[in-house]
Amino acid sequence: MSAPTGSRAERVSRVLADAGVDAAVLSSIPSVAQAAGFWPRWEMWPGESPHTLDPTLCLAWPDRGARLLLPNYYAAYEPSVRAEVRSVASYSYLEPPDKLAELAGALADELGGRVERLGWEPRTLPALVRDELASRVEVGEWVDLSGPLAAASAVKTEEEIEGIRRAAAVADTIQRTVKERAEPGRREIDVAADALAAAWALEGRRFPILIQLRSGPATAVRGEWHPGARALEEGDVVCTDTAPWLDGLWADSCNGLAVGAATAAHREAFAIAAEALHAGIAAVRPGVPARAVDEACRRAVRASGHDYNHHTGHGLGYVRAELPRITPTSEDVLEAGMVIALEPGLYVEGWGGFRHEHIMAVRAGGAELLTRFEHTL
Repeated sequence: MSAPTGSRAERVSRVLADAGVDAAVLSSIPSVAQAAGFWPRWEMWPGESPHTLDPTLCLAWPDRGARLLLPNYYAAYEPSVRAEVRSVASYSYLEPPDKLAELAGALADELGGRVERLGWEPRTLPALVRDELASRVEVGEWVDLSGPLAAASAVKTEEEIEGIRRAAAVADTIQRTVKERAEPGRREIDVAADALAAAWALEGRRFPILIQLRSGPATAVRGEWHPGARALEEGDVVCTDTAPWLDGLWADSCNGLAVGAATAAHREAFAIAAEALHAGIAAVRPGVPARAVDEACRRAVRASGHDYNHHTGHGLGYVRAELPRITPTSEDVLEAGMVIALEPGLYVEGWGGFRHEHIMAVRAGGAELLTRFEHTL
């Protein structure tokens, strides 16, 4: 796969052309974001709106621009959309419209009476929408585009890398704030709230952010990492894994730190996690198998007599975890322009664990770090 040229919308058009489809109904958040520059805003994430028929759909063709079928309930976002927009009635305070009929009617009007090969994304197009569309448009063949679209978006444009870099700056701010505010006696949720406020202040607006923050022995346990009412204690390990979702693109960052004075145990665990991360970063090059990067990180941890039972990393962009998979069994190969996260860890049951993570763009000369936060005790 070569580095993409042109815009992200042109990349989608190339996927359609390569698949030999006449048109496509795009329904996943990543595909719609790339083709139309539209993604769910705060009031749409997460959850279900009673005023729309989610998800918001986009029609795309291999030889012309995309058209977003925007529910009129989201009309305020039309000026920011890069594609042509067709408004679809979904809300009225007087008489609720038939949302399914309105959407299917707009789809049929745009597609015409017959489409020989129609691309779609089975995982995200609701069955009732497909069935209603099929009753109005004769489709010769439904062509699953999920795999080709995901593979094509693994290599990012420079515009996308800059967007991820901006989200990465938010992640850096969260980690710095946690490090400053993680003091004995403070609750996990209070530290997380400070970090969230700092992130929103940085951008001057609210946007979705995942902040997983746990302390003490819980940092060695996989599972729910929601910050809670537990008060931090001297000697605790605090682990913060955060993923800001900014303007349709994700960043990711994880850091472990000691509350109060670091002990010898803290320093030893920290050093092993740091060595593993930097071994992986040093291994990143175009043409390197993803499993070789996994092995570089894992080897450093195993040398200490430990291991970790999760992936070493993953790609990210329009999805928080996408191709390539950086695991012991991955068949993926790194390419210039990919953006990946590396997150090896060391965990001691009953005590705690450190996991250090950076995200980086794969460049010809190696890894270009997009997160700049320095992991320190």
